[in-house]
Amino acid sequence: MYRILLVDDERPALNFLNAIVTKHLPDFEVAGLAEDAQSAMAFLKKRNVDVLVTDVSMPGDMNGIDLAKAAREKYPELHIVIVSGYAEFEYARSAMQAGVEDYLLKPISISRVRDVLMSVKSMLDDEHVPLLQRVFTDLLYRKEPTPEDLERAFGTSPYQFAFARIGNLNGNRHARITSIGPDAITQPDWQVFYGRDENEFILLHTDPRHDGNFSAQLSAWMNRRARGRAWTAVYDGSANTLKQLVPFLQKANKQLNEMLVIGNTQCQSIGHPVPKAAEALPANVRRQLSACVMSCSWRVIQDLFLSLAVDWEKAKLPQEQVEQYCYQIINQAVDESGLIEQRSRQEIYEEANNLFAIAGTVGELLSGLYGVLFGDLSEHDKQISGDELCAYTLDYIKNNFNKPLNVQSICAKTGFSQTYLSRLLRKYANTSVNTYLTQCRMEAAKQLLKDNPSMLLRDVSTLIGYEDQSYFNKIFRNETGMTPRQYAAQYVK
Repeated sequence: MYRILLVDDERPALNFLNAIVTKHLPDFEVAGLAEDAQSAMAFLKKRNVDVLVTDVSMPGDMNGIDLAKAAREKYPELHIVIVSGYAEFEYARSAMQAGVEDYLLKPISISRVRDVLMSVKSMLDDEHVPLLQRVFTDLLYRKEPTPEDLERAFGTSPYQFAFARIGNLNGNRHARITSIGPDAITQPDWQVFYGRDENEFILLHTDPRHDGNFSAQLSAWMNRRARGRAWTAVYDGSANTLKQLVPFLQKANKQLNEMLVIGNTQCQSIGHPVPKAAEALPANVRRQLSACVMSCSWRVIQDLFLSLAVDWEKAKLPQEQVEQYCYQIINQAVDESGLIEQRSRQEIYEEANNLFAIAGTVGELLSGLYGVLFGDLSEHDKQISGDELCAYTLDYIKNNFNKPLNVQSICAKTGFSQTYLSRLLRKYANTSVNTYLTQCRMEAAKQLLKDNPSMLLRDVSTLIGYEDQSYFNKIFRNETGMTPRQYAAQYVK
């Protein structure tokens, strides 16, 4: 939330402007009100403010233009908007040369105030993202950001913490927690960062009510963000300082790894006990698998996998436990079957790890694992060459990149298993679904910005298939080395 200082010597006008910001601009917080330039400068000296909105005509030695110039000289990062009457319009417009971003012409309207301040917010967002990321990275690496940067980035309020993941655990689960960038802030009370990938979130919440309802607020945020996918979250609803963030994340990451169940949504408080399951597959399962592998009873193995999936889903076994059992199945199948040819154990592990990361259910996971181990390809997969299937898949992605595509939806459309699709694209195109989808979207974004450099970024983001503009900005910057605005600026005539 950005802080704003409002200045006007007429109290009714000041109160009206305050009401507009408070009721209609949730991304802004009115940090203070001042009725003259001297009081405004004194306030700026004491408090960090992002935006100054000042009337032109004010009593005393300093009018609004003088205030704008003095504030700009002392606080170069401050954004300034001036308010003027029609008679002062030409005079006020000259202030734009002093670095004033925009003006409001009296009588002001709600729509005009909203348009001007949302334009300022867009500029602040572009400036604020690097600051947020730098300060947040310092916090994660236990470096001490300056008090000024800490207040500008996060304010002074205590926070409630949460650590969450959409979907399954993947290979980075035990790596040091870092952040790939801020997520779009969807509510005024939230600061949200992606964790080590775009499905992991570090959430900081300021709750002035402290009503003990944080888990419900967190669940509502995650349900909106997950859009129907399963998610897992660990939270601390007490008031915390930012110095307590890293210890919380270390404990929360361990707890989330132990509790996450494939296809299930969970929200637990920090320290909630997690039950442990047996480490080894039951002996009767190992004996049945061994007999079926030795006798090539593939249909019976399919039934066995289905039975295991039902049992594991009913027991809500955590993903880490399911993975242990799957590795035991892989090792036994490889050791006892001479039919698993031309692939090393490590290659099979890699394909299984991909399944662990993307499976929507345990049943889907074990179905895919059967395909990895015993070559469960559909009939049409065998009748068409792999090169043709790869070309068909890439063509489908290229023609539909502006839709909400993901691996699961592409598999549903093409009829391929996730494991087979991954293997197909890697072998014939040296790419992956996500890599090629991102490539198509970025090429389309560059063309849109080149042809229409003034197009709103939220429109560009939507047109190429991203609902989250902040995520689009991050991906674009990673792919091109510049922000979308910087890229578009090259083509402004």
